[in-house]
Amino acid sequence: GTGGGHAFSRDGGQTWSRTQSGLDRHYGWAVAADPERPEVWYLSASPGASKAHSENNAQAGIFRHDGARWLRLTGGLPQPLNHMPYALITDPAQPGHVYAGLSNGDIWHSADHGDHWRQLPVNLGGVHRSLIML
Repeated sequence: GTGGGHAFSRDGGQTWSRTQSGLDRHYGWAVAADPERPEVWYLSASPGASKAHSENNAQAGIFRHDGARWLRLTGGLPQPLNHMPYALITDPAQPGHVYAGLSNGDIWHSADHGDHWRQLPVNLGGVHRSLIML
């Protein structure tokens, strides 16, 4: 292999492709897909494991894949994120909505495929390395 990165399959895992265009981080953690547009994916990524799992220095970003390339999502999110987004969740009832749960417990929400974000007025006390499904 060529080291860290992200790969995807469109045929049930028979073949894999790497799309790095627009991605400046190689340690991915959470991933989610839009329920109505499966070519739209979200990924949280950091420069490396030691940064991602550090306290207040994750240097992370949230990215959106549009079927061709990655785009860093910045609209209202701190740049970079000091706390790793361990959870990314899309809403099956509301395509285009995505939620990010950061390691410090902050929750961020976007209603427009990640173009604009707002921090929700709640803190969970911490989001840990968990799988959440709706």
